[in-house]
Amino acid sequence: MISSGWSIVGPKGALVPPTGGSWQRGTKEETRPLVDSDVEQSSRRVTLQASARILGQNSNPCLVYRRKGDGGAGDVVQGEAVTKPMYRSSLCSSSQVPKHLTATFKIAFLVVGLIFLVVSGIVLIELELASSLISPYKGLPVKWQVRPIVTRVSFVSLGLCEDSPRCGCAVESMARFNPDIVCNVYNILDNNETSPDDFTVNNEILSRYPNVRLHNMDGYRYFNKSPLLSLWQHRREVSQEVLLLAARVLDLWDNSGASFDTSFFTLRKGSLADIMEQNDKKIMVDTKGRVLSVRRPCHAFLNDLMMILNANKDKVRKMRARDAIAAALDDFCLGDPTECPGVTILSERLFCPSSTPGRLPPDNHRLFLDLEELEADRCVWANYKRGFPERYLRHFCPSYIFRTHMDIE
Repeated sequence: MISSGWSIVGPKGALVPPTGGSWQRGTKEETRPLVDSDVEQSSRRVTLQASARILGQNSNPCLVYRRKGDGGAGDVVQGEAVTKPMYRSSLCSSSQVPKHLTATFKIAFLVVGLIFLVVSGIVLIELELASSLISPYKGLPVKWQVRPIVTRVSFVSLGLCEDSPRCGCAVESMARFNPDIVCNVYNILDNNETSPDDFTVNNEILSRYPNVRLHNMDGYRYFNKSPLLSLWQHRREVSQEVLLLAARVLDLWDNSGASFDTSFFTLRKGSLADIMEQNDKKIMVDTKGRVLSVRRPCHAFLNDLMMILNANKDKVRKMRARDAIAAALDDFCLGDPTECPGVTILSERLFCPSSTPGRLPPDNHRLFLDLEELEADRCVWANYKRGFPERYLRHFCPSYIFRTHMDIE
């Protein structure tokens, strides 16, 4: 039987080439010499069938072949594509997506995912910080639900502070009633002065109050490389309160915080948190120079104060600490200090005068004072020279024994 299509004969389904330009279906294998075109066509057909089996497209081959001519060597040519399978092989289509584009898509997906994770983490952190700032501290009264800004205070002494009961009591009372604040004591010494390591009161204060730090400093090294070095070099010609103010200004210029004079002592707990609630751009002073506080180093007000203290010798020789503070406030505030933005002037009511009745604890000779009796609107510090009862000093400064009025004057 003559057929114009392909025919598979033989016991194992081998391709049998036709004779005379036609194909026959039979049980006997016909033999004739094979040519190169026959082998090429047979191998190409087998390759296409194997590819179709792998891709599951046996019923829809990618390409078909048709006869052309009289069955010669070049009779079989490649035809049109009949179907486009879902998964294309290199034999079926030349429009495959390049591998580098696939890798690019994967990298872009990973980058987008990483950006999403980073942004989500930042948002969560910001929300956590905001919630922590909004939530007040628990377990404290309402008036103390503000985080204390000042965590460092300093005292300066010309010579050993431990040798002066007044200076020692100022430090001890501050450290006792403010245990969360570090109290730095700077002893400004001459070259021939030394600090005895076995000083009894010194060791007792350090053992009782771990928040006290003692620093023995050589005067020349302390003032060196500053505009105020000339004050130390001519210290015999200026008053001690001006020299102490200059040393306190240098300490605040380097470290910020609050600097206190040693002419008063602390009466009750929480005095710093009461009066020092201000932001980092503000300063706080009293007109007599007893308290000086800045929230960041190298403050412009401190620069004005150093320029005033660095004036000619005649002016400095006649100057007092309150004069330097007043002049610095005039320069910094350009006029009225009470209307100066960023400046807080301490009220005198914070210091207990002896002439004001009801401001001092009751004189009932008790061994221990109940500090809660001092209400919030009463004074928080007391001056030594204002007649504060001597018998009360041992309750505020137990490391010192005050025997005579000379100890506190």
